[in-house]
Amino acid sequence: MSKRIFKNLDDFIEIHEPNIDELNEFLIEEIIEDKIEPTNKTILTRYSKVKNYIREKYKEISEAELKQIKPPAEIVNAVLDSDAKLKETKKNIKFNQKLVDKILSFKESKNLYEKFIYLQFVSGRRVSEIKEFDNIVKLFKNNQNEIKMKLNKKTHNNFEIVKIMPNTIEPAEFKKQLKKLRDIIEDIHTDDYTKRLNRFIKKNLGKDYTTHSLRGMYGSYMFNKHNLENLNINAYLKNLLNHDSIDSSISYSNYQFEK
Repeated sequence: MSKRIFKNLDDFIEIHEPNIDELNEFLIEEIIEDKIEPTNKTILTRYSKVKNYIREKYKEISEAELKQIKPPAEIVNAVLDSDAKLKETKKNIKFNQKLVDKILSFKESKNLYEKFIYLQFVSGRRVSEIKEFDNIVKLFKNNQNEIKMKLNKKTHNNFEIVKIMPNTIEPAEFKKQLKKLRDIIEDIHTDDYTKRLNRFIKKNLGKDYTTHSLRGMYGSYMFNKHNLENLNINAYLKNLLNHDSIDSSISYSNYQFEK
């Protein structure tokens, strides 16, 4: 999806040399008025990716102009309202070592959903960050538990450090398996794949779990097993999940690992 948007964006800029107002109008058509009808959160993610793409490729567009490229206020407010309501009704999500071991047993699975679940769980990444090629992965030299990756929901386009769960998979093998999986499912829309994956998770891992739960369980498990600096949970999750604000990390503190 992002590749198509980027190509259309390049063509539009090359042919029309638009001002910011014209660019915003184009992006509304390209990002929001999509026949697949993306969710509001997907729209926000697309805008973030487009801004990073423009920032990196079109240096002549200033930061002041980039700030004018943004989704309609009603979409932003709808997401904020939805998130606030979810936080008010959020319940604790419990999981145990038996469930962790089941997920880790998917490492050698030939099932695409199980492989996706495994890679998402051991890295704590979002579905789109696992699925989409825009989220580039680089390796460190002689590092057994960390990779560098371009992440979603960032105001920059820099690489961030991602911790691989210790004693699960080597970074080089993680990158190899990720590419192999992305090649196979590339033509499936991310929203569609997320829905399929959620159905599989509820059927095979438990009705209380979703793709988002894998990220939360990763954070809780790492906090309980690999918190070497003895940080409090919110500070630990902020660093681990690459959040810009500790407020984002608080929303993951309801995941409880039962020892």
